[in-house]
Amino acid sequence: MAKTKRRLTRLYAEHCGRTYEEVERTLDRDCFMTAEEARDWGLIDRVIGTRDEAAARASNGLA
Repeated sequence: MAKTKRRLTRLYAEHCGRTYEEVERTLDRDCFMTAEEARDWGLIDRVIGTRDEAAARASNGLA
């Protein structure tokens, strides 16, 4: 389990542009983020505000 946690922490750090220690500190305990905070942190690419916006993006071939 510890090996998996270290691997996930390393992957988050690489993909979010954060240090290993920063990811470990943030994700070690329950950390609740808004969608905007998650985007700013690098966990997600974008925030889609409405279903209509999501449908429009999907119909245009955008994810």
